[in-house]
Amino acid sequence: MDNFDTVIIGGGLVGLSIARAFSNQGSVVLVEKDDSFLTGTSSRNSEVIHSGIYYEHSSLKRKLCIRGKNLLYQLCEEKNIPFKKIGKLIISNNNDFSKIQELYERGIKNGLNDLKLIYGDEIKDFETEVIAKAAVYSPSSGIIDSHKLGEVIANDAEINGALLLRKTQFISSVEVNGKIKVTIKNPDQTNFSFTTSRLINAAGHSALKIEINLPFGFKVDNFEDFTVKGNYFSYSGKNPFKHLIYPMPDELGLGIHSTSNLANELKFGPDVDLDSTDFQVNENRKQFFVSKIKQWWNGLDASKLSPSYVGLRPKIKIDEIVQKDFIIQLKAVGKSEYISLLGIESPGLTASLGLAEHILNASSKNV
Repeated sequence: MDNFDTVIIGGGLVGLSIARAFSNQGSVVLVEKDDSFLTGTSSRNSEVIHSGIYYEHSSLKRKLCIRGKNLLYQLCEEKNIPFKKIGKLIISNNNDFSKIQELYERGIKNGLNDLKLIYGDEIKDFETEVIAKAAVYSPSSGIIDSHKLGEVIANDAEINGALLLRKTQFISSVEVNGKIKVTIKNPDQTNFSFTTSRLINAAGHSALKIEINLPFGFKVDNFEDFTVKGNYFSYSGKNPFKHLIYPMPDELGLGIHSTSNLANELKFGPDVDLDSTDFQVNENRKQFFVSKIKQWWNGLDASKLSPSYVGLRPKIKIDEIVQKDFIIQLKAVGKSEYISLLGIESPGLTASLGLAEHILNASSKNV
């Protein structure tokens, strides 16, 4: 084929989810530069299904996290994707309860009617080893096998006829006679060009670079990539926690939290490490992890804490200000359309199916 209805750049969970959504609407091709899908942000996170408590009520993050969460749990049940709805405790040791009260009230405003605000000894009913003066309990939070999720989503898209290309690099794109002409580099290093009526930039960390080089892209002169590194440490000792344990969030993340995988193995992270953006765990951060964790868990044995992996958050700055919401833009290009996704960080995994649905609904059906 030399024309596709929809072309998607990026084979993370969001790109695959978009391919799955549009595969019912016509011909779809997705291009991923790496050897396999889910190699970027999608494979380097906490594998947590977030509730939607943290985000401003008017934000896309709030809307798409909650919608995505519901769609994820539904898909997990339908497709036997491994998950556990283990719930989350967001804890505070501050004598001033106003901040955690605000977080609770934000969650209620966001539509989470299952939240519970607990104090003092009542916290021991949830977690016997956690030290906290107050906590918000979020029962709809959970954990998921993100790689199995990606496999299911990709398989659904391919069953519907989507062409998912790996080792294939997006090179350039221009408007030609009302269509969008796309040039890619194949695995054998040859170039190939075709046209599309809809181009979607879901390239994660590469999305802004692609945006800058598109002749019909959005004005991003004042945009800047702000990649935030987060280290994770694994724990070889017994996991004493039944729930996810999160401190109060900070400006750049959700704090060093504990998560359990589906095998009940315990890990901690991510931190906010602005010293580099490589994938090497900064072992010098171990003592910082120990000091933070011991603020709420005295039982930590530091000798059992070891470097695990690194996640990178693809944040965006506009006019030097770090953006707190997803940036999704759509514009006409001749008789076609271009859709841009920037700053798709946490809760991108949780929101992935909601993001795909949102873009499908926003897209013009007659291009």
